[in-house]
Amino acid sequence: MKKHLPSLLLTLALLLIPATIAHADTGPKPEMEFTFVDENGEPSTLSIESGLLFECDLADCSDAAILEELGPQRFECQEFSCYSMAYGYANYFQLEISFADGSTRKSDIFKKKEFSANYIITLKTDNSLAVEEQALGFPILPLLLTLIIELLLAYLYVTFKNKEIPNKRFLLGILIINLITQPIFTYISVASQNIGMGIFCLFAEMVIFFVEAIFIYFFMKKEIGFGKALILSFVFNFASFFIGIFLPV
Repeated sequence: MKKHLPSLLLTLALLLIPATIAHADTGPKPEMEFTFVDENGEPSTLSIESGLLFECDLADCSDAAILEELGPQRFECQEFSCYSMAYGYANYFQLEISFADGSTRKSDIFKKKEFSANYIITLKTDNSLAVEEQALGFPILPLLLTLIIELLLAYLYVTFKNKEIPNKRFLLGILIINLITQPIFTYISVASQNIGMGIFCLFAEMVIFFVEAIFIYFFMKKEIGFGKALILSFVFNFASFFIGIFLPV
């Protein structure tokens, strides 16, 4: 039974992947970027003092609640722009921005279509804020960071901890499995951006953990025992996930 355990786990993991709503490792998190302009489309010269982003499930935002700050999930403003990142967003949004001239303006209620969304916020003469969404594109940086972190840890392991295993093959294996798992989970994250990540994030990490452990075990031709492969996969994924909590990606 033990001999067939890796194969059984691999089969189970592959069956679970399509159903997993994930936000894996340092993987992509839904985000919003807000740029403020005047009615002529020129960059705003009215500096921002503070701002709030409200989330709503109802179209009229009668149930509005301020976006909670949790790890990388946040809403923050600079002098002429604002930015938000979250594990998952609600259906509707509204901005409330306080400016240096003492005014506080609310935007119209808006939705989010793109995973990484760029909004142009127009300061109207009636003290309202008009919101227009533009696309930023598919998130690449989180994937690169995950690869860098896990390859670095793999290199340190074969260089200082276990010099007996073929280091080139081990590093190649880590690269291959991440190039397989990360785009899959990135795509699922993008497709399910409006669903709160929470428990799905943890479930996704478990799936990745088992898939990568099984791959390491077979790719290294069993030169690394399955127990050690599990430990390595756990360390690599925990490190990239833990770092991802604190990095703004």
